[in-house]
Amino acid sequence: MRSRSLLLPTLLAVSFGTFLNTAQSAPLAAPAWNFTLAAAMPTAQDGIDLDQEAERIKVKRAKQQYLAGEFISKGDEAFAIADLEQALIEYSNAIAVMPSNQDARTRMAKVEAAMGNQYAGAAEVLKDFADRESVKQAQAMMAAEDAARTGDMALRKGDYDTAINQYRQAQQILGFFPLVAEGNLTGEVIKGKLASAESLREEARQQAAADRAARARRPPPPPPKPRRSACVTRSSGSTTKPTSPSAWRTTIAPWTSASRSWVSTRATRTP
Repeated sequence: MRSRSLLLPTLLAVSFGTFLNTAQSAPLAAPAWNFTLAAAMPTAQDGIDLDQEAERIKVKRAKQQYLAGEFISKGDEAFAIADLEQALIEYSNAIAVMPSNQDARTRMAKVEAAMGNQYAGAAEVLKDFADRESVKQAQAMMAAEDAARTGDMALRKGDYDTAINQYRQAQQILGFFPLVAEGNLTGEVIKGKLASAESLREEARQQAAADRAARARRPPPPPPKPRRSACVTRSSGSTTKPTSPSAWRTTIAPWTSASRSWVSTRATRTP
């Protein structure tokens, strides 16, 4: 899809411009979003009631599901009247609230197909800053997921070059939009997949080189044996004796008939 191919350069250019504006206005600070999964998970040693924590997570997910459903409903209403920009905003908000919501992702893909080439730069025409950031984050998340998924499929097929290019693309997106990292879509996961694809490509190249060297050392095949003729030429006269019995009978039949005729004539003339 052409709009998807335009999305990555647009996102990177916009992110770089935002970075420059931020750098000019304020000094860089250490990102506060770096954390480890082990540190984020509560344990019994932390003095936290695991049952209460599980209930809290359950309630939080229910709220996320409800809010995502509300945004999706608003997006459906906007999409029904061909208000693609508003539909894009609502579906992006649904993904921001609940990134794992598959309904919001499916509807985002429909908006992308409807907008065509305008989808890549759709966020830049939005006036509201919050809407603009929400759309860019959703677009970046889906583009990174698409690149990682394409890389996985290429890796399974043994197309290592395509897999490496797709993983690098996902890595670039996550580098400019670290907040979209979630679950299996993190910088560390993509880095591991990229390293694995590069290692497999190197192994495939070494194996191909070894196969070529083995073929070069292999002795050439012997020349083909001459084919045997279908007929064998007799040394007496120019008579040729076919190997086939039927052909032999056909060849000697005229000679046999002539001999009989000569013998019959000779017997008649003998006094």
